[in-house]
Amino acid sequence: MESIFDLPTHTLAVHAPVVLQPLLALTTVIVVARARWRRRFGWWLVAALAAVFVSVLVAMASGEAFDDLLDGLVDVSDHESLAATTRNLMALWLVALVALVVTQRRVPEGDAATEVPTEDRGAVATRLVVPALAWIVALLAVFSAVWMVRTGHEGARVTWSGVIEQQRDRD
Repeated sequence: MESIFDLPTHTLAVHAPVVLQPLLALTTVIVVARARWRRRFGWWLVAALAAVFVSVLVAMASGEAFDDLLDGLVDVSDHESLAATTRNLMALWLVALVALVVTQRRVPEGDAATEVPTEDRGAVATRLVVPALAWIVALLAVFSAVWMVRTGHEGARVTWSGVIEQQRDRD
């Protein structure tokens, strides 16, 4: 589908990921900071991230259709490259978040490392893996949000470059 209501689909499809993804990144950083919140909201975060990831894929597909429609009229190679990096970072974020939520379930309730007997090496390793995964998830959330902003900015720059200058010249 190339258009909705006589507008290119891409111009409408990008708003969901551009708005929701940074908000979800902030929420992720807050939630993964506490074990109780990871346990309580982990799968909700996974579901939300999966939905936003799908919206990114829809935006990218509509962008490719829009680019085909423009037939090389505008150079969007930088925008496409940033979007691909954003998609890849979000995919890694989703995988890491699932790994964190699954691994978190293996850790006994409570936050103190002393609650796990040292003889149980698997539990100790899991207690080391969970904080590392939490950091990785938080970093991937932040990096993907930065790339989302960069992608959106580049798309806006391509769209509006020259328009503001032309308007100022008219005034």
